[in-house]
Amino acid sequence: MFRHDIETLTNSPVIAEIASGKFNKKRMLEYDTKTLMGQQFRNLRTALAYFNVNGESRKRILITSAISGEGKSFIAANLAITLAVTGKRIVLVDFDLNNPSLSKKINLHSNTGIADYLNGNVALQELAIPTGLHANLYAVTAGNASAEATELITQERVEALLNFLDEHFDYVIIDSAPVTHISDAYMLSAFCDTTLYVIRHNYTPKIFIEQIKENNKTGSLKNVAIIFNDVRARGYNNKYYGYGYSYPGLYKNKKTPNKQIALLKTSSNL
Repeated sequence: MFRHDIETLTNSPVIAEIASGKFNKKRMLEYDTKTLMGQQFRNLRTALAYFNVNGESRKRILITSAISGEGKSFIAANLAITLAVTGKRIVLVDFDLNNPSLSKKINLHSNTGIADYLNGNVALQELAIPTGLHANLYAVTAGNASAEATELITQERVEALLNFLDEHFDYVIIDSAPVTHISDAYMLSAFCDTTLYVIRHNYTPKIFIEQIKENNKTGSLKNVAIIFNDVRARGYNNKYYGYGYSYPGLYKNKKTPNKQIALLKTSSNL
């Protein structure tokens, strides 16, 4: 699956490509403008501004994917840090109640979270806690979720939660369950301003990419933009990424080839 295939199969814009690479997990969650990955997340932050996402009126960002393993939690965590370093207050919400993993990835542990709030066992004021990754970055964990977690998502309590977070943070970034077979993402999207749909090259089944266009027709997911994740370098000295895109400063005076650069298979899975 290549970028041009995605653009053919769906009318949602591809607003970012994230390179593949073998990185130390801690370093992945650092904001480093000297790395290609750091630059790509800065580009994503800029793209969101053009996509009418800002910290005033459009501030709730839902991140989902078709199936597990496409890197949505990785995207959510790094996007959150990239926004936090600009001075904005960010809250990262682990709303994948069926298979919560974001909290583990950022090494955050809490005895209470969203599931406990939805059950009526914890107050809103107790949910957001510092992550330790950046002074401006907070998180809400999934909490003590169960197999019946989806049944806990009721319109009234979810809306109250997001309204509360709106009052205290500039951006609310929600890591939701994949859309396949689970309705959580569709339910949550109704409360959000933008949906970032993560596609992993040579991993996401084509049929699910085709369904994005159908979702747009029915409005099942709101304001969808695509992030093409885990792109590996190929071609001229292995320093080009993506489909017809280059990154200034990485090529050291070498001439850009005229031929189109194709996306390769990807390997990392976070």
